[in-house]
Amino acid sequence: GAWKPKREAASKWAMRVFKAPYGVSLSVVPSLRQMDYVGEATVPSVDFVSLGQFRQAVPATPGSNYAWAFYGSVEVDKAGSYSVCATSDDGSYVFVDGGMVVDNDGLHGPRKVCRSVRLSEGKHKVMTDGFQRYGGAYMRLTWNGPDTGGVERLMPSQGAWKPKR
Repeated sequence: GAWKPKREAASKWAMRVFKAPYGVSLSVVPSLRQMDYVGEATVPSVDFVSLGQFRQAVPATPGSNYAWAFYGSVEVDKAGSYSVCATSDDGSYVFVDGGMVVDNDGLHGPRKVCRSVRLSEGKHKVMTDGFQRYGGAYMRLTWNGPDTGGVERLMPSQGAWKPKR
């Protein structure tokens, strides 16, 4: 039959934005502990293609030298191999259950990096963080596997969470 999304609560990701301390110019994904907290929001997906979109969620997002993190939980119905993709400008990482799955770090325009990961049935904690030095900002998190009908889709989150600041 045709692929149908599960009927479930709306997807929710926790989002935080940070800015680099004065005089620091970012060139790799920073340790968020060394950054200054700007603000947070709850968003339905990790799908930001401009600074304006970041500012719609967190109005105080700076124009340059900032970082972000998104925290969610993906519910897997069918265990198997999933492709997890981060498209970002500049760099980003994706962690699933605490382990790094995607490394898309460095200074670059929108660049997509996908990696395969085996996911068991049930909930998995997902965190993606990234940064923007200057210019256009971009962060999109997608996945493709048994639960998506073999089509790449925005990764849903069935539960936002936030680490202590």
